[in-house]
Amino acid sequence: MRYHIAEILYGFSLFVTAVRFRANVALLDSGSTHYFVMSLFRLAGIQVVTVLHNTLWPSGYPPARPVGD
Repeated sequence: MRYHIAEILYGFSLFVTAVRFRANVALLDSGSTHYFVMSLFRLAGIQVVTVLHNTLWPSGYPPARPVGD
């Protein structure tokens, strides 16, 4: 339970920092906080880009075309 509370509080502190900085976009690592906490950023008009720290392809074999095409 303490782990989840700490994750939520850390996400809230990231949100407060982004608001104070007047950020337009927040790059958030996928493991930094729970995803539902990231919705606070959207409510404040800050776009969220979630950085996935795992790759979806083998090392040394990048995709032949941009991901999302």
